[in-house]
Amino acid sequence: MSEILSKSENEILQIIQTSTLNDDEISALIATGKKDILICLARHQTLNDTQIQAMIPNAVYLCLKALTKQSLNADNKEKIIQKMMTNQVLYKEILQDLKELKW
Repeated sequence: MSEILSKSENEILQIIQTSTLNDDEISALIATGKKDILICLARHQTLNDTQIQAMIPNAVYLCLKALTKQSLNADNKEKIIQKMMTNQVLYKEILQDLKELKW
């Protein structure tokens, strides 16, 4: 696990895109809080409920957009919507997509 964290951010992004990471590696990467890593994880890895929940507080627009394509439980859906409601103008497109989705 610490092996992946010792790499440069560009190398980490490449690994995320091309490899299937285990839960410990994903959790360690989420803990970094780096926005590019979070976006890449949300786009390229299948995340569990706990990992998604850990990402939400530090999630930026592109991360939240990618998270909506993950399999979300009701609690995480609500947390994502609450985060987006703080700036409805910014998240208008995603909120509209969420309204059209049947969860």
